[in-house]
Amino acid sequence: MESDVTINELSIFHGYQVIKGLQQTKDLAEKFSVRILQEAQRYAQQWNQDIYIRFGITGDIRLGKSGKPNYQIESKDGKQKENFHFNGSFFSKTDEFDKNNITEGFSISELLELWHLK
Repeated sequence: MESDVTINELSIFHGYQVIKGLQQTKDLAEKFSVRILQEAQRYAQQWNQDIYIRFGITGDIRLGKSGKPNYQIESKDGKQKENFHFNGSFFSKTDEFDKNNITEGFSISELLELWHLK
């Protein structure tokens, strides 16, 4: 079961600027966060395990500004993953995801905390 975390703990692990950038502007965050959380829950059920969401951090997100990151939903065991553009469409060029330009995985619980949905 996922544990509860604080924004400060997320900032230490992922970096303050990245966390600030992922919090988005209110109107953008509401649409973006709801869609991603719904997708994440669907994949967790489909794959029958916890999942993690990783975000691209090139550009504005890395600087602590709201942006439009691509993201990846990955199974806890790492055997399954799906990549998406910011708008939710599939991103088929998985070889273009540079491990240096993507966050570590966020759990659903961590994103609920990040986006103040808990």
